[in-house]
Amino acid sequence: ERLATLARRREAKARTLVAEVAADDENACVVAVKLPNGTRRERAFSSSHAVSDVFDFVDTLEEVDGMEYSLVSNYPRRVFQRAADGGVTLLDGGLHPRAMLMYRSDD
Repeated sequence: ERLATLARRREAKARTLVAEVAADDENACVVAVKLPNGTRRERAFSSSHAVSDVFDFVDTLEEVDGMEYSLVSNYPRRVFQRAADGGVTLLDGGLHPRAMLMYRSDD
């Protein structure tokens, strides 16, 4: 049942995911996410997009097998949580112009 729930969430998020911007756009914010299996997935957002948009992107990835997780930047170290930080823009969150975030399971 858990796998079915994850699959439904993945499909729903994929339908509502914000459009990717061109990586060479002056307002582009390229976010890479390191996943638990060691792979790295990358997507370009606008610097005005919210951290919740990054969470939505991660939710669409097949490598993600948890419902509750945080995204952590290495330096400066910051833990982004969907509920607390979802409304923060990528610019205000210090993620512009490039960021590497690590997936951390909270399950």
